[in-house]
Formats: sequence, C-alpha cells, structure tokens
Amino acid sequence: MPHKNDVNEFVIHVRGSFRLIDDDGLDRTPKGMKERGLLALLAFAPSNRRSRSWLQDKLWSDRSPDQASTSFRRALSNIRKVLGPSSNFLGADRTNVWFTRPVRLDFGEEPSSNSEVLEDVDVPDAEFENWIRDLRQEYQGDTQTNRLRQPPIRRPDITTVVVSVPNSTGSHNEDFLALYAAGLVSDRLQSLSDVGLLVERSDGERVATSNGVDLVIDVQSLMEGDSWFLHTGVFAQPHRRFLWSGRLRLPVSFDSIWKSPELSEFVGRVVTSIIQRNARKPFSSKYFAIQAAAKKMFDGNRGNIEEAVGILESVNGEMVSGVALAWLGFARLTNALEFGENDPENVEYAKQLSGDAIARAPSNPLVLALAAQIQLKLAGDFEYGHHLSDLALECCDQNPYALDSMSQACFFRGEYDRGLRLANWAQQSAKGLPNAFFWDMQCCLSALSLGCTDEAIDHARLCHIRMPTYRPALRYLITLNLLAGRDSDAARFETKLRSLEPDFSLQRLMHPDYPLETLRTLGLGGDLKARL
Repeated sequence: MPHKNDVNEFVIHVRGSFRLIDDDGLDRTPKGMKERGLLALLAFAPSNRRSRSWLQDKLWSDRSPDQASTSFRRALSNIRKVLGPSSNFLGADRTNVWFTRPVRLDFGEEPSSNSEVLEDVDVPDAEFENWIRDLRQEYQGDTQTNRLRQPPIRRPDITTVVVSVPNSTGSHNEDFLALYAAGLVSDRLQSLSDVGLLVERSDGERVATSNGVDLVIDVQSLMEGDSWFLHTGVFAQPHRRFLWSGRLRLPVSFDSIWKSPELSEFVGRVVTSIIQRNARKPFSSKYFAIQAAAKKMFDGNRGNIEEAVGILESVNGEMVSGVALAWLGFARLTNALEFGENDPENVEYAKQLSGDAIARAPSNPLVLALAAQIQLKLAGDFEYGHHLSDLALECCDQNPYALDSMSQACFFRGEYDRGLRLANWAQQSAKGLPNAFFWDMQCCLSALSLGCTDEAIDHARLCHIRMPTYRPALRYLITLNLLAGRDSDAARFETKLRSLEPDFSLQRLMHPDYPLETLRTLGLGGDLKARL
C-alpha cells in the first residue's frame, strides 16, 4: 500500500523523472507535457502561486490570448481529473493559480552526472524552454540543501567572491558572530545581483589566487570584555589589491546584535566599497553593470532612467538575470509615478517583468521587494504586495529593500507605527549605499503619515542634501513647508524644483496626477489648497 505522508504534504520529484505524489503516497502525475510544465512552473514559484497570464505566456506563447486561455483551462481540468479526490490541491480564480496544500520538492540523493532538474518535462514552447534552461543552470550539479556550499561556477560575466572567516578560535560565541557577519555580507552581495560566492574558513593563509576569484572579503572577529570587534577588508584579485577596510564595535549582547541596525549599516558599507572602488572597468561583469544601472534609477532624471534600462537590457544576454528584470520592472513603476506612464500596457508589462524576476530569483529579497512595490503602487494589489514584502523580509530581515517594502505595505494597511519603525530601520541599514537618499524620503513619508510634519521635513531636507536633483524631496519640501506656514522656505525649494521642472507651478500640486500620493492618501489636499 502507498505510504501516507506524516506531514500531510504533496511531494514533487523534480530531479530525473518528474512525479507528483499526493499525501496518501499515490502517484498523481499527469501524462501531458503541458500539464507537467504547469505543475513545474508552480512548484518553483514563490509560495507556489502564479498569475494566469504569466503561466499562459510560458506554455502557449505562440497562440492568441483566446486560444491560450482555452488551452490553459483544459490543462487545469486535466490535472484535476488526475488528482481525483485531491482535485482541490490546485486552486484558481480569474487572476491566479496556486497550490492549496504544502508541497515539498524532492531533489533526490546526490545527483549523478546524467541527472538534471525536470529531466523528462519537455514542453515545446520557446518561453518555457528559456525558463527551464535558466532553472537547470541554477541547480546544475547541486542538491537543494547543499547548493550554496559548492564552489562558484566560473563564468566571465559573473563576479566571483570569497568571503573568508578564520578557523575556529575555541570560543563558540566568537565563531558564531564571525559566521553571522559573513552570512550577512554574503546575503547582501547575492541579493544585489548575480555573483559566484563561497564562504570558507582560513587558518590565516591567504586565499589562493589561481582559482578565478575576483574579490576576497576577510572577516575578522574578536570578543574582549563586554565588546565585540568586527574588522573587514576587501581585496581585488589576482594580486590582492587593497580596496577598503572598516571596523565596528558593538556591545556583547546577542539580542542587540541580532537586531542591530549598526551591523546592517556596516554590511552595507562593505558591499558599497566593492561597487564604488572596484576598479576601472565597472561594466566588466553583470554585477557592476546592474549596480550602475540601479543607481541611475533614483535621481529623477528621465534620461538616466532610460540609460539604466539600456544597461539592464544589455546585461541579460543568454542568461537572464532575475535582479535585472526586477529593476526593469521598477523602471516602469518609476516612469508611471514620475512621468504619468500608468497606462494598462505599462502596468501589465511591469507586472510581467516582476513575475519573471521572481521566477528566476524566488528567494532574493531585493527582487521580492521591488516586485512588492509594483503590486502596491502600480497594480493596486495590496494583499499580494504585502505577501511579497513578507517573503522579502523572511529571506533577509536586515535587507534595506525588504525593510522598505514591508514599511510601505504597513502604511497601505494602516499599520502606521510599525511602518515608521521599519522605515527608520531601513534608513539605518541603507546608510553608505549610493542611493541612501531614497530611504530618507521613505522616512519622510512615514513620519508624515503619523502627523509628524517637522520630522518629515527634516528627512526630506536630508534627502535633498544627499541628492539635490531628486524631485520627490523637493516636492514634499515645498508642500510641507506650505502646510507649516513657512512660505519663504517653500519659495526657496520651489525655485530649485522649477530648475528641474521648468513648467512647475504651485497649482500643479493640486493636480490629481501630480506625484504626491501620500499627501492625497492622508487627506491633506484640502489643507494645502487653503494655503495656496
């Protein structure tokens, strides 16, 4: 008799022969390749959920929308027939499809050389073939649980980094903190872009330079008295050229270290040092090209945004980057908020880009956070946006993008106090990043939501100091100073904004399409109108 699973879960065997096993141990694998492909797409999706349009595009990209929709409904029906009494395992509504029960992906034992992910799932569609090729590249030669322990696969367009921590010191606490710091650095590096990464212990001898490593990050940890000392050095290979070093001292309190924004800020400075000081050819790999493009997204200059889009589109090449796709979706969001490009086609394309990004990087907190912002601000799907923010924070609770997306999701749900706490933590975590001013602006909006006008003005002013051409800061400096009765200050910032927006006038602040969403959401439009 089939063995019933103790945890009441379904199991999908994804390496070698594809099989769907229900919670009674019965094989419920459909025979059709399209049906298997649909299950595979959901199996590797975040929370096992995808939109109908995204799934249809991957399985029937060569058919008209009506034909694709008809074929999609038929495939759903075929799967439910095979599921029999467990047909409710597959949930669906007019927009999305999802698994309603817990699913465990079984990668089998240590893979042999002739065994690969979804080996016998052969769907004749170009979009699905691209998806499965990228998926196989991600899992090539690794088990699911041991994948991050393998040496990085060397490719010329991928930056390869070794994070080196000392061998055991004999102090359990000291060893734990060293590995914890190394893990935070590794998480932040991986979230920003495609990178080959290896964390290794060293007995004091330097990492060999003959293995194709581009960068070495040395993490040194020491506990003395009531203090924990952390020192980090960044070196470029092959000649161990010094790039940066930094140090941090924190009290030995595991609770405070665990929740410390100072440690998160320090990690940000480590990563930023690599981006800013790496060397003379920042576009030699995807990693640095994507960082250069991301920086251009935030200065409010449309030409720079278009240039960033060009960079992101060029770096994808044969291996599409989930991070690059997420930033391309964010560019669409920026164009909608800043330049009024919120037509249905732009909205749908932004959602598609973010969906594809999540498919390629389902556990990347930056990808999930940017996708959450698209759902919250562009698609208007607050529940899904909050869900993605939750996933981003679960992946890394000290990532500034994840903290920011959850902060914004909280404000959409009216959880203002928690939203402000997260915004302040995100601002601290983002210090040292090239676009740190963006988090200053988010703190401004968060403080405004709680009625703290003076605090909101202080955050907006700091944002303006760090990035004088960032127009959202100028818009709110004008508006908030008008609301506070500081007309001369408002006039000063109005002059600065007009140099960037020649057709700007105070009357534009009242236009429903002018990007002052938070002001309108809080119902302050009437107060502003009375001041004009």
